[in-house]
Amino acid sequence: MRRDGNTYEQKVQLEPWVARGWYGNQLPSESPWPDFEVVAGLVFTDLSAEYLNEFGESWRLVAPTALMALTGSEQSFAAVVLSEVLPDESTVGYLGIRHSVLDTVNETKVSSLAELRRSLQVVPDSFTTFRLLNGLQIVMDTNSLDSSTRRVLKAYNL
Repeated sequence: MRRDGNTYEQKVQLEPWVARGWYGNQLPSESPWPDFEVVAGLVFTDLSAEYLNEFGESWRLVAPTALMALTGSEQSFAAVVLSEVLPDESTVGYLGIRHSVLDTVNETKVSSLAELRRSLQVVPDSFTTFRLLNGLQIVMDTNSLDSSTRRVLKAYNL
């Protein structure tokens, strides 16, 4: 590390990340990493116990209201969340959108990452439209999605 122009060495022991529990009937997955999908700079993941736990132990109080509304009293939920937007030329104008529930991709309802991936296989017109439950819509050039995704994956080592 560098402090005040001087270089110092510091050894740090890292612990593996472990999910902090579960909610309802959703058990923690076997993988230490949550499943996600990057489309250009849009990072999507399933709404899950692990995702909600990232808001801390008091997630029921501090998680975004839209996410909490989907958990309901049945303690079971199925939704895809746009967790964040990574800076890239393809995401200009969309930075700052976080923790938003995905409603449709090209007018097709989406409630899981598997459905998101299937909907992206269907080649629409020249634009791909991601509509969020909060009313926002993200429109991207279909012809540049693959190259934008490759660029973002490389830039962020994903």
